[in-house]
Amino acid sequence: MTYSQLHELLGSMMKGNALTQQPMHLGDPQHILFATKSTAAGLASLLANVVKISGACVTLDKGLSNGIADGDQFRLYPPSAVYCGLITGDGPAAPVVKPTIVSVCLPEADPDAAFRRIHQDWSSYIHSTLPLDLQFDSLIDEADFSVDTGPDGRILRFRDWEKRHIPYLPSIPANGPGNVKQLMGLLKHLSSYQLLAEAGQTSTRSRTPRYHFELLKEKPDKDVNQKAVASWRVSFKNLEDKPLYVTILDLGPAYGVQRIYPGQYASSQEIKGKTDIPPRGYP
Repeated sequence: MTYSQLHELLGSMMKGNALTQQPMHLGDPQHILFATKSTAAGLASLLANVVKISGACVTLDKGLSNGIADGDQFRLYPPSAVYCGLITGDGPAAPVVKPTIVSVCLPEADPDAAFRRIHQDWSSYIHSTLPLDLQFDSLIDEADFSVDTGPDGRILRFRDWEKRHIPYLPSIPANGPGNVKQLMGLLKHLSSYQLLAEAGQTSTRSRTPRYHFELLKEKPDKDVNQKAVASWRVSFKNLEDKPLYVTILDLGPAYGVQRIYPGQYASSQEIKGKTDIPPRGYP
């Protein structure tokens, strides 16, 4: 565990229990507790620990909320390659994650060399936490997204894996000077959004935990937010005897993703068995 992870955990516990203290951390956030080493930047979010082995089935402590989907691959490291539960900067590479496949069809006519720029520069915008694989000049049936320029060849159009048009996206000029950066940024956002949107529909061999979740509409509290036109209260109860680690995300109509629980302090909050999360409204 790093000091950054400890800080997030403590902050979440303080807020979840309505405590007024605010823990602070000064120094290297990737420094490992009680150690002289730090984790490599960008690797910690992809690391997973084995929590259970049953026959040929290995259970990891990472899942859909971390952007992991069916077909993803992981490397297994011996204990000698792990330091305090984490792979340090001197260790091997991070786990391999299956990339999002994007089929890109661009016109042959390219007077401004804008399309050639996409061919040449797209790979420089790839990040290991959300890999993308752009396939050009052919329609791929199994592609997660498809991109073309439409009949006029001026604006990039996007379609999902079912070849349906994706509405409400910002317009990206096909031959604009920033077309590569804008294209890759939007594809990364759509890829992460799709993973979250499909998380509840993805089949899994694991038993789904028992819980009750509901959004309850309430009268807006003008003292909290004078501009609020509606207010909702989150109701969540853990029906299991064991604790659940809960994250509640809001997926907006314009493909925005906002974490509404547990807030800015941690990626999830432990909810003990047979208990509710603290009541909280969202204007």
